[in-house]
Amino acid sequence: MPPCAGWSGHIGYPYVGIRSHWHVTTSVTNNFGAPSPPSGTAILYVLTQLTAPKSELVLKGTGASVTVTAPALTADHTYTLIVYNLVFYSQCKSSPCPPLVINIGSPLQGHHSLTFPSPLNFSGVQNSPPQFAPVWQFIRN
Repeated sequence: MPPCAGWSGHIGYPYVGIRSHWHVTTSVTNNFGAPSPPSGTAILYVLTQLTAPKSELVLKGTGASVTVTAPALTADHTYTLIVYNLVFYSQCKSSPCPPLVINIGSPLQGHHSLTFPSPLNFSGVQNSPPQFAPVWQFIRN
């Protein structure tokens, strides 16, 4: 994950037997067209754009995790991640899938990082058109 305004991290995705390439962009402003969060304050946006293969990619594996670190993450708040534009994910029972909402908790007192299961575990993403790339919205509750 490219550093952005004090944020850094690692986005994991499960290996599914073929190589994939991703272009990841981060922003503290909504440069990716995500709707306003239903509650709380959006504090980081991440665009995860699949660049190869040039089609839909099904990520059936599990076990990948995400770690994000920033001074903005404090123990006195809880955090939620909303991921838009996944073709499918494990809890989705309809088509199109609604945004994936994950409670990612709070960092430990005195720490400023969170680690949680990757929303790309058992999911599907689309390569094109680019406006269908998954957008991650981190929210401070």
